[in-house]
Amino acid sequence: MTTRGEASAHASRLRAGDDLAMLMRTGYHRVMEYVQARLEQMGFDDIRPAHMAIFQNLGPEGARIGELAERAKLTNQSVGYLVDYLEEHGYVERRRDPRNRRATLVCFTDRGWDEADACARILDRLDEELTSRVGAEKLAQLQALLTELTDVLQDSE
Repeated sequence: MTTRGEASAHASRLRAGDDLAMLMRTGYHRVMEYVQARLEQMGFDDIRPAHMAIFQNLGPEGARIGELAERAKLTNQSVGYLVDYLEEHGYVERRRDPRNRRATLVCFTDRGWDEADACARILDRLDEELTSRVGAEKLAQLQALLTELTDVLQDSE
């Protein structure tokens, strides 16, 4: 059982920013801010980090709302809301699933593919920038360590 003192110590640790989970979360948010700022410069100023859950999980063949929700670890309702927004802004469209006439697929439009390509270029640029600033060896070590940590966490489920 956690006492008030332990809870406060944990909260202090989180606020100090030296908690591993908090550092990883902060790093993720910084990357998303980097990507979003550059997307805005490229004319995709209506995309927000939350929309990345759709872009990251939508392949060339499209996907159903339920599949997207499962991949993104979100509810169907949340994914539906995000897809509605992206559809209104011309990034995705809903199509009848040719394998099941009762089902609907979410698919990229040309604008959606353009955004996905822009993201790929932005992330390539980020890799180059990080490599030049911290070095290829350190970046490779970080990637290997994060992969190892991810595997450990997955094994502990």
